[in-house]
Amino acid sequence: GSSPGLALAASNEGDVILGANSTSFDAGWYWTQATGIQLLENGGFGDVTAYALSADGSKIVGYGHTGTGNIEALLWDGAGSTPRRLEEILTGDYGFDLGGDQLVYASDVSADGGTIVGKGNEFGVTGLQAFRLQFPPLATPVPAMQPWALRWMALLLLGTALLPSSFAR
Repeated sequence: GSSPGLALAASNEGDVILGANSTSFDAGWYWTQATGIQLLENGGFGDVTAYALSADGSKIVGYGHTGTGNIEALLWDGAGSTPRRLEEILTGDYGFDLGGDQLVYASDVSADGGTIVGKGNEFGVTGLQAFRLQFPPLATPVPAMQPWALRWMALLLLGTALLPSSFAR
């Protein structure tokens, strides 16, 4: 038969497979035995592509194109779900202040779904920087945490000192 493009990732059991259009990578899809091949939900983004998924397939990461031509790092909570912007998850769910930094591509996720890596734009710096996000469980009382603790936990934009200078001494 014909192929829908390129397979990019599979869950540990092989019961969820991710892929994209092999020509332009602009049409992300997933496959399960129950659904067959389905396009990823785009959640209002024009084109979406997923690069990786957690071991059980419950977390999928990638990116989407906005209507203004920007690219945003995305997270899907499993095949068939609507993607969420990683920036919105950090600011809305965890109360994290990105200070103008932008998360552009999410390229991999750990087996347990708790760590996401990719590329982003640090506010005021030219060129893409690597990032690593390590999410605490949502049950953690984040509002009581200090902003520097959130920055420390997220380890956002590797190679850049994100802690306040008073804490870094």
